[in-house]
Amino acid sequence: MHLSRRAGLLGAAALFVPLPSVALDVGVYVADGQTQLGPFFDEAEIKKHIRSRTEAATTLVWHEGMPTWQPAKDVPVLAAMIAALPLESPFDAKSFLVGTWRSDNHRFEVEGSLLIGTAAFVFSESGKVTTQHRAEWINRIRKLVKPGEVKRDGATEHTTIIPPVYEWEDNSILYSATGDGTYSASGSERSNVVLSLDLTLRKTVNGKPEPADTVQVKETLSIASDREFTLAGNSAVFLRQ
Repeated sequence: MHLSRRAGLLGAAALFVPLPSVALDVGVYVADGQTQLGPFFDEAEIKKHIRSRTEAATTLVWHEGMPTWQPAKDVPVLAAMIAALPLESPFDAKSFLVGTWRSDNHRFEVEGSLLIGTAAFVFSESGKVTTQHRAEWINRIRKLVKPGEVKRDGATEHTTIIPPVYEWEDNSILYSATGDGTYSASGSERSNVVLSLDLTLRKTVNGKPEPADTVQVKETLSIASDREFTLAGNSAVFLRQ
């Protein structure tokens, strides 16, 4: 078969034209936790929620005609799409962080004292972050106000013991803070993610507001799972909420 020069050029050009997204004959619903997404009639939309063959094995989907929800890998209408997906999703540090995280063992240094409390961060897709901190240290000290005495009456040889006088001094610290700012996350692997925070913090210590403070923080994350990471420098464990 002989192709004309024009046909050959058109064929070569076609190699550089992105293939159109594949439309589906049915609307597919995708389960995201307790949320039902869809229906999607286009593979490109489904790929936003199922990015790898590994995710396809655990993500439930349903379309009209199916008796019940099933893993995406077992649904014939998605077979070709899933076969073309990579085995694992490419790791994206920023996408990993998006959402709400909380730690109950975050360390704070307040007025020279080390406090253990809670910290929460909400990371948005736009690169914005908000945070809330709270910690309390209860420390009451018995302080000597007047030492005790022993008095002896020489005439009667009577001895009177006067006990020392103490009072309680409260050195407790109640710390709270709210903040907002921006963040960035770098690292192509879970083992080398660096989180950078640029925050304005508004602190309150023992009920007294302090001047707003701008802080820049850079922390290395140790990622245990999709729902847990640890700040290497702080040892605080954060769980996805």
